[in-house]
Amino acid sequence: MISDSVVQLPESQSVQPGGSVTLSCSVRIDHCAAEHTSVTWLKSSHHSAPQMIYSSGIKNHTCQRSESGEATCVFDLLMKNLSSDDAGTYYCAVSSCGQTVFGNGTRIHVHSKTTKVQENRAVLLYFNVT
Repeated sequence: MISDSVVQLPESQSVQPGGSVTLSCSVRIDHCAAEHTSVTWLKSSHHSAPQMIYSSGIKNHTCQRSESGEATCVFDLLMKNLSSDDAGTYYCAVSSCGQTVFGNGTRIHVHSKTTKVQENRAVLLYFNVT
């Protein structure tokens, strides 16, 4: 069985175009769930409908077991060479033993560091009153 909470880190991340970020999804599961666990990553943005971007079985995560039999499993998603199209909120969905629990989401902002220079212009108006 999966615990009711999935911790997703970071909550938000700003990256430059071409940069990379690792999203992390952590969940506690019992001994039944450890052998039948998968994660699906979903993306939601203002520009498109929610979409599945990655799905994987148990072999792509790490789990640490406690003496009570519970395990804390961490699922990572490395995203490389990001562009403005990658901006949005990413959610992990952890499934095990017929149960699926969603993470709280990680917001990704992709922007360049260049700043726009604003020019200050003064306009002088002359009126000739006769």
